[in-house]
Amino acid sequence: MACFFWVLLLALLSVIPLLNGFAQATPHGLSFKSRRDDSVDFDVSVLASLGDSFASGPSAGDEYDDSPCRRFTEAAGPQLARSGEIKGPKPIDFNFIACSGARSKHIYEDPGARSSSGGGGKEKSKRSQANQLADSKKGFDMITLSIGGNDANFVDVLDRCVYRFKDVKGCAGCTPSVTHNDCSDDCSAALEELDGRLDNENFIPGLTRSIQAIFNAAPKAQLFMTGYPAFWNAETDACDKVSFKFGCINNSVLPLIRERRRRMNDLTRKLNGIIKRVVTATNPTGGGSIHFVDVDPYFDGHRFCEEGVDEPSYRNSDIWFYPFEYSTGGTLNISASLTHEANSDQCSSIWDDDGDAGDYFNCLLEIGMAADGITIDLGSMPNNVAGDDDLGDLTVERVSSGSGSLPAFLARIFHPTVKGMTAYKQALLGVYHGSVTPPLEPAVTPPREPSSATKTAAGTPPLEPSSATKTAAGTPPLESSSATKTVPDMPPLPTSPLEASSVTSKLANMPSLETSYVQM
Repeated sequence: MACFFWVLLLALLSVIPLLNGFAQATPHGLSFKSRRDDSVDFDVSVLASLGDSFASGPSAGDEYDDSPCRRFTEAAGPQLARSGEIKGPKPIDFNFIACSGARSKHIYEDPGARSSSGGGGKEKSKRSQANQLADSKKGFDMITLSIGGNDANFVDVLDRCVYRFKDVKGCAGCTPSVTHNDCSDDCSAALEELDGRLDNENFIPGLTRSIQAIFNAAPKAQLFMTGYPAFWNAETDACDKVSFKFGCINNSVLPLIRERRRRMNDLTRKLNGIIKRVVTATNPTGGGSIHFVDVDPYFDGHRFCEEGVDEPSYRNSDIWFYPFEYSTGGTLNISASLTHEANSDQCSSIWDDDGDAGDYFNCLLEIGMAADGITIDLGSMPNNVAGDDDLGDLTVERVSSGSGSLPAFLARIFHPTVKGMTAYKQALLGVYHGSVTPPLEPAVTPPREPSSATKTAAGTPPLEPSSATKTAAGTPPLESSSATKTVPDMPPLPTSPLEASSVTSKLANMPSLETSYVQM
C-alpha cells in the first residue's frame, strides 16, 4: 500500500507542471499556452523598435538617421526587419523609434523638446515613444522593447566601478598602494545603490506604465520585451589584477576581481528577473500579447574577461561589447571646457535633459580634468587603437559634438557590437519561432566584425549558448523554470497608467519567477 502511495504521488507531481502549462484561461481570455502559440511564426507587415540604447545600437553599423538618438543600421531592430525568417510581405514597414538615454517615462510621457548633444546638438522628439506609435496610425504587428537599464542607472556603476571618469587622478591615481583608497568602497556603495533602485517601489510601475502605453497605441501588437546581457565572465580569475580605469597606462587600481564582476552580473540578472516577472504578470486585453526575450545566454563566451583574453582587449571581434576604444591618428589633447564650478549633480541632470551615457560620461570626464587641472592626450592612451569605426577618427574639430565626437565613442561603452546586436536578433527570432534555445555555434570560428561596407550582408554565424540553455529543441518559450509553471493566475494589465500600482502589489504576492537571477 505504501509503495502504491509513493507511485501515485510521483505520477501526480509529474503531471502538475503540464497542468499549469495548459492552465485554464484567465477571465481575460489568455492562457499560458495561447501566449506560446501566438508567438510562432505570425505574419509581420509593420514592425517597430522601441526603448533605450540597447535597442538603438550606438555604433553598430552606419548611422540610421540624423537624429540625436544614436540609431544605427545594425541594431537588432533593423536586422530583424531585414531577416528572411520573419513571415509576411517584404519589405517590412520598419519604424525605428528607440532612442539612447530613454527611461520608462520616455515610453509613456511626452518629454517636450530638450537639447541633447547626442547628435551635434539636435533635439529629440517632443513625443513619447508610445505616442509616436499612435501618431503613425499604423497597425503594428510586432514591437520590440528594451527599457529599464537607465531607470536603474547602470552607467553610474560603470563609472564608479570600471572607468572612474569623474576622478582621473583619484583612487590612488595610477599607482596601487595599501595606504591609499582605490575606490573599492565607492564601487561597493554604487552597487548597493543600484540594488536599491531595482527594489524601489516606483521601478515596476514604470515598466507597467510603459507596457500599457504601448498597448494603448497598438492594442493588437505582439510585444517582445528584451532583458539585458551580463557584461562579465565571472567564473575566472583572469581579470583579478586587471583594471579598466581610464587615464592610466598598465593600471591595476580598482581591479576587476571576480567578486565585483559577479556582483555586477547578479544585478543585471536581477533586473532581467524583474522584467520577466512584469511580462509574465501582464495579460493584454485588446488582442495583443507580450513575450520576454532572454538575450543573456547568447553572449556566453563573448563577454569581458573571458578565459585566455589579455584584458583590457581592444578591437577584439570575439568580445561582443564595446570597451572605451577609439582612434585619433596622432596626438589629441583634451582639457575641461567647463568655465564654472561643476559637480556630479550637473552631470546627473543630463538624464533629465534627455541626454545619454555618452553625454554623461563626457560631463564626468570634464569634471575630473577640471578638478585636477589636467590635460589628457587621448592619443597616448592604450584605448587609442586604430580600427575601422564608422564613427571615424577623433580630431580636434570633432571632439565635442557630432557623430564622431568623444561623446559618441563614450556612448557605446559596454553596448553590443554588431555581433552582439546579431545575438539580440537571434534571441528575438528564437521567441518568434516558439523556442528560446539558442542555436549552436558552428565549429568554424566567426570572421572578424565586418567593415561598414559589408555590415548589411546576411550570414552572421549562429551563437553559442551556455550549458544551462543547451536544452532539447522545441522548449516552449516563457517557461524557463519550475517556478514559472506554478505561478497563479496573472493580474490583467491595468486599464490606465494610474492602476500600475495594482500590478506591483500583486507581483509582490507572487512567487519569484527567476530565483536564480537574484544571487545577492
